[in-house]
Amino acid sequence: MGGWLREWIETRHGLAPSTLKSYREHILLHLEPGLGLIPLAELDTHDLVVFYRALAKRATARDRAPLSAATIERVNATLRAALNAARRQGLITRNPATEIALPRGRRPGAVVWTDDLIAHGLGTV
Repeated sequence: MGGWLREWIETRHGLAPSTLKSYREHILLHLEPGLGLIPLAELDTHDLVVFYRALAKRATARDRAPLSAATIERVNATLRAALNAARRQGLITRNPATEIALPRGRRPGAVVWTDDLIAHGLGTV
């Protein structure tokens, strides 16, 4: 996987610089360390379930907080794109990243702005 991810990212042309930067970060920080030693043709959904479960619990070097569900979805989107390219080239027959159920984030609850909350937010309490 590690070799394929490096090869794939070097062939990405015409992407927005921010997209390419995100893909590279996902590969460097998450995908290669977590999946890099698994042979491309042997990667399966079980490997991804274990990987994403660990990713959801792991802290990043930057903020030491667990990765959010949204970040995990973006990492999976990068992996999915790389594996789709491998499938198109005949290196694999199916893309396990399309079959995975990702962890869901908690939806924020609604906040009703009462006079007390507004006063507290403005520092007038």
